[in-house]
Order: sequence, then C-alpha cells, then structure tokens
Amino acid sequence: MADYLEVDGHDEQQSKSIPDRGPSQNRLAISNSYVSDRDISFTARQLQVLSNHFAHIVGDGTTLPIEQLDPLLEDILQHPLSEPQLDMIVTLTKGTEALAFEQFTTVVRNILLTTNRWGLLTTGAQGTVGFHSIGDQLQRRLLKQGFTFNVMVVGETGLGKSTLVDTLFRGQVSRRSCAPNGDHEPLPQTVEIHTVTHVLQEANVRMKLNITDTPGFGDLVDNSECWEPIVQYIEEQHSHYLDAELAVNRARIEDSRIHACLYFLPPTGHSLSPLDVKAMLELQKLVNVVPVIGKADTLTKEELHAFKERVREDMETFGIQPFPQPREGDEEEDMLRMLEVKEVMPFAVVGHNHEAQIDGQTVRYRKTRYGMVNVDDRSHCDSAALKEMLFVTHLQDLIDATASVHYEAYRRSNLEQPE
Repeated sequence: MADYLEVDGHDEQQSKSIPDRGPSQNRLAISNSYVSDRDISFTARQLQVLSNHFAHIVGDGTTLPIEQLDPLLEDILQHPLSEPQLDMIVTLTKGTEALAFEQFTTVVRNILLTTNRWGLLTTGAQGTVGFHSIGDQLQRRLLKQGFTFNVMVVGETGLGKSTLVDTLFRGQVSRRSCAPNGDHEPLPQTVEIHTVTHVLQEANVRMKLNITDTPGFGDLVDNSECWEPIVQYIEEQHSHYLDAELAVNRARIEDSRIHACLYFLPPTGHSLSPLDVKAMLELQKLVNVVPVIGKADTLTKEELHAFKERVREDMETFGIQPFPQPREGDEEEDMLRMLEVKEVMPFAVVGHNHEAQIDGQTVRYRKTRYGMVNVDDRSHCDSAALKEMLFVTHLQDLIDATASVHYEAYRRSNLEQPE
C-alpha cells in the first residue's frame, strides 16, 4: 500500500497575497506516486486568478464542493482534463467532500506538474524572448534531415492493394510495380513479408517511404492464424527500435516501426468475416489500423453505403478501434478532424489505371464497363479522402501514435517482464 503525505499548503510569502478562505476541515492526503521533487511556487497574479475562480464558485462559503472541482480546473486550464489527471484527482481527494483553498491549490500544483498547458495561469513574457522561432528551427531541421514513413498493406490478393499504393503516392512505388515479373507473380504458399523502399521529394521535403506488403494473407486453404507472421513482423520492428534505444551508441536510430496498416476488406456487401475481425483485433494492439474497402467500384452507391454501415456496426460490436482514436491532449479541432474521418471510414477506394488531360488538368481514372471512376473526385470514391488523412491532416499523428501508444505499450510490457 502506498504511503501518504500530508501537505500544509502554500508558504507564508504566498499566503499574504491571498485572502484567507477558512481553515482546512480535512487535510488533503497525497499519494507518494504523485509527489514530485519539483514544486510550483505560484506568483501573486496566479494566486489571484485561483482565488477569483475559487470565490466565484464558493460564494460566501469557505470550501469548494468536490463535484465542482473538475469543471473549475478545466475552466482555469482552458482544456478538458485527461484520464490520468482525472485519476490523480480521485486519488488526491479520496474521502474528501469539500476543499478549502489551500487544498484546492495543492490539487492545482499536482495537475500543473503533468502538463505544459496552464491556461489562465500561463505567464506572458515581458517583451520578446525569441523562443517563438522554435517552429522555424524544427522546419529547417525537417527539411535538412527528412523523415521516415512506414506503411503496411494487408488483404487478400486481387483487392487492388498495389494499384492503390501507386495511386496514393502518384508513382510506381508498390512492391508489385517494382517486381521484375509484376502481375505474373505466382501465389505464395505461405504469408510472406516484403518491403520496398523509396525516397520521395515534394518541394523541399524528403520522405523515406517503406512499403511493406503481405502476399499470401487470406489466400490459403487454411487461413486460421494467417495474421501471426504479420503480427510477429510488427513486433520485431518494435524490438529492433527498443534494442537501438538501449544501446550505448544511439545517435541515429533507424525507425522501421509500422506507422499505418491499410487493411483491405473485400467488397462483399456483407458483414466482416471472422478472419477480418480476428486479424484487425490482433493488429490494432501493435499498429494504427486503417480499414479500406478494396475495389469499391464493384458496388453501387446504395450497396456501398449499406456495406459501410455494416462494417461500422461490426467494428463497434467486436471492439475494433481503427485509427484515429482520441488521445490525451486532443483539442476541439483534433476531435472535429477525427469525427470527419470516422464519417468516411471505412474508406471506399479505387486505384487508377488511366490518365487523361482534360481542360489542362491531369485526370486519373479507372475505366470500367459502367463508365469512368475519377479517383480524385470524392463523389466517385474515397481515395482522395484517404490520401488527405494519411498525408495532409494525420501524417504526424500516425507517427506520434506509433511512438506514444503502440511502441510505448510494447516497450513497457517488455521492460516490466521479470528477468
């Protein structure tokens, strides 16, 4: 059981700048797990902000009802409290029905130690310090070093995986496009893992692109546990990165961790198959899973809409959590962007096999017996929406989620294992 420490509140110099809010009815016990060797000394302005907000809630009283604590903190910090912060508050205030002002400031101190988003308590610099240029510095470093993006495609043969990859990156970058025998490859007898690497440049930004294909998945007579080689490969990339982090010399760590897994669903118009359910459940533990419907042009708009609804219902029923998911620190703008993606998902994609010049513009399309599908027209398919999510709105989120969610869970699990 954790030891607990009684906290006496703010020091004498600070208490002079704040009116007395009455004696503490119950001293606030703080778990050692939340006690830090760092402390926060409030300025007179910060204490005044806390005092004003405290007084606004308690009125003529001297203590803050515990049910008013969370809304008051969110008002001061100007952002929602994260789950870890809410858990901390529960521990800090266990057995307490109301807080005196000194107890309230103790909670605020502990919360501020977990974040750099201080809201109304932020101190404005007097004049220009210069650190606002950090954005320009990071941009220059990115332009100089470039970055790595690792994509995996998973799905049965014949769903247009290679064609879509070439469409997304506007070039012959897929494994099949780079293979000597191209479309005439024999079907593998087992699930294989193949990676091709390219360095792409757009404007002044260089991207090292690793595309990992998984031929043989879902194509075998017995597809039970055919996802295991894929899961093992993703785990190996986490393991390589962990070994590099623990090495003596780690000046430059090559990142081969998979940032996005495009999981192709066959356009059956029915519910998810048991294979798709199990595979996505296993994959989502290690990687950002992005479900897409391959060769969506084989379905009518009505069939496609109904199929999307079934897939969404199945994912919710079975606990499949595709990227993106809410994360600590998300703001309203982030949540809105996430909801926009959720409305489109699963992405109904079509890869192009023809190009034409129309009114001076290059139109990429797929020719079918029913007509032409413009892959960049969102009224035709979701290929453009998928490309925007991957590269325009959520590229850094994919990389960050890989590091802070999936790799961190793998790292913690391995380092906590007894020797």
